Amino acid sequence: MENGQKKKDGQQGKKSVKFTIRYDNLPFNVNYHQDQAYINENLALGDILQSHAVGKKDIAVFNRGLNDRQRMQKLSTTERFFVTRLQANTNYELAENTQVNNLTYETDSIQLISQKQVYLFGGYRNERINTSFLLD
Repeated sequence: MENGQKKKDGQQGKKSVKFTIRYDNLPFNVNYHQDQAYINENLALGDILQSHAVGKKDIAVFNRGLNDRQRMQKLSTTERFFVTRLQANTNYELAENTQVNNLTYETDSIQLISQKQVYLFGGYRNERINTSFLLD
């Protein structure tokens, strides 16, 4: 794959290889990507998350790599459980009948302020996704 800005001579930036790894203490699923489309984390990460085992004990954790709301909705509706961080400027709306629970949990690296059920917005038209998510 190639990433980075095109140079004046028409060449793309750096050549790269992408691996997406799923593990539970030890790696047990590795995807090797050579198709240029998989430079996009929404595809690479979305595919491996979609293939992971279904069960409440299987919770994927990733850091902002997946931001395609339709992909997140598909994962959620097929009971693929995940935890991620959203961009600070993420647009959302409180779900109906939602109570905002104020939290007072804090460590050296994380602070939980509130918990609420929300609908996220995304896509080209910034439309609301019809699946609600728990936002901490």
